[in-house]
Amino acid sequence: MKKAEYLPKEWQDSRGGNIAFFKGENSENPTTGNAAYHFMFDQLCKLTVNNAINLLRLITEKYSTNFGRFLTNSNDVGKNERFSLDELVSGLAMCRWFGFIEPMKHFELVSKQTWYRFNDVIMYGLLAKYNLSKYLFFIPQLFVICGMILSSRSKESDTSGKQLNYIRMEGMKDKSWMRGTFKLTRLKVDYIKNFKIFYHARGLSHPIAEMGEELFSEKN
Repeated sequence: MKKAEYLPKEWQDSRGGNIAFFKGENSENPTTGNAAYHFMFDQLCKLTVNNAINLLRLITEKYSTNFGRFLTNSNDVGKNERFSLDELVSGLAMCRWFGFIEPMKHFELVSKQTWYRFNDVIMYGLLAKYNLSKYLFFIPQLFVICGMILSSRSKESDTSGKQLNYIRMEGMKDKSWMRGTFKLTRLKVDYIKNFKIFYHARGLSHPIAEMGEELFSEKN
């Protein structure tokens, strides 16, 4: 398939964030859609400078328009102020891999919203945000590995958690243990099917699902 630098506007919200639904202005978690698309694009085509600049803008606007918080949707102030753990993990993964240092400073790892997902968000955030010694590194690493494996064994309809496995891995794919853990999850998860379910697009073919099919085909 031909891959463009940006998804068509029918698959974007008002700020240019990638969303799961056709013309779905209220679609949740555009940062997660941005992560899935840009990581896939980078693997299949290599990210362009324009792509990277736009992605940095989207990440920065995400927290700056929500008083420093990662909420659902692109701008939730005055609307739905539900905190999104998926958004935070996706933002951390992209900032780490693509080298966006400034936004990373604003990611609040320990808060009343993240604490109940201590083993997930906080542990991944520690690994993504800080250069831990090998002794301190081991504990969050173990939590993340266990979390990814457990997520891969969840019911088929839990597509969000499995998509985050891919995003977590891409954010730290320079680490052999992370690549190895993701390979283990592929023994249980059909990621082609997972992306097709998540990006179901109301009967239409979503570009991210198409890229996922190319990326996770048997030859890859």
